[in-house]
Amino acid sequence: MNYFSLFSPLFAGFLLLVASDSTPVLRSLIPIETYAQLKSGDLIFRQGSDTASAVVLAGKTKSIYSHVGMIVIKNKAALVIHAVPAETKNEVGGVKLESVDLFTRSDRAVHVAIMRPQYNVGENAAKKALTYIGKPFDAAFNLQDDSALYCTELVARSYLPFNINLYKKLQIVRLPFFNGQFLLPQDIFEQTQLIKVWIG
Repeated sequence: MNYFSLFSPLFAGFLLLVASDSTPVLRSLIPIETYAQLKSGDLIFRQGSDTASAVVLAGKTKSIYSHVGMIVIKNKAALVIHAVPAETKNEVGGVKLESVDLFTRSDRAVHVAIMRPQYNVGENAAKKALTYIGKPFDAAFNLQDDSALYCTELVARSYLPFNINLYKKLQIVRLPFFNGQFLLPQDIFEQTQLIKVWIG
């Protein structure tokens, strides 16, 4: 009996398992069929797994989402504009545009939701958001001016000229190094003027 022929499939399976464990597959959390439903102006929320996300989630009881951006459709490609601190060593924080795939990748997001403000002004809000590209990240979380922006401030400022007020619910937070009145992603997500596109 050829024992090698019996065990070689098992050995091949073991090598495949080792290879898959050492190189995790990074994928978008959004099903491929959902991409066709996206429109400019949709708000895309995610729960991150990093330290900054943990701090934001601690600011409100039972929070699910720690970050928000806005969908922009350009040349049939789904992109996200968002304001974020530097995510890599070679990056400067601020307002930037990136693919939906990257924004929702499994190493950056644990949960994702897409919501659409009522009334047909998403295209206008997305165009307004694009005027903020390159603005620095607002590490002071100051809602009083737009010289620097944080994530919720970006989407709220982009919708405000079109009579959609996302500032309705500000959160008072009392945490070390995170103390004051903030507009948190969860507070925007819970607003009744948003309708669900996809939640996963």
